Amino acid sequence: MDDPGLYDLVINTHKLDTQTAAGLIISAARSEDIRTCSLNALEAMERLALEKKVRAALLENRIDDRAIIIEVSKEGVTTVAGVSANSEEKKRIEAIVGCVPGVSQVVSAVEVIKSAI
Repeated sequence: MDDPGLYDLVINTHKLDTQTAAGLIISAARSEDIRTCSLNALEAMERLALEKKVRAALLENRIDDRAIIIEVSKEGVTTVAGVSANSEEKKRIEAIVGCVPGVSQVVSAVEVIKSAI
């Protein structure tokens, strides 16, 4: 994982001995800052889990999700953006997303792109 925002603390074990590293971990774990970060991390994981459930539901219903962007807010409001081949598929996408447990509202920014052929 290359995103430093996913980590509360990074320790270079090549530069610190075990005793010092353990002391840093204990001190950090007791700090209010880390507790707050941990709550934010849990909320982020819950949103990510809901996004994955939405993607799984789309795939189970034979919707190609590669052209779809899904964004989940704290309250379960799920924004779906992207392109669809026709209005029926757009409606299916919106309905599928709305049926996923945890989704409280669907905000659709799906655009219908008609083929030039």
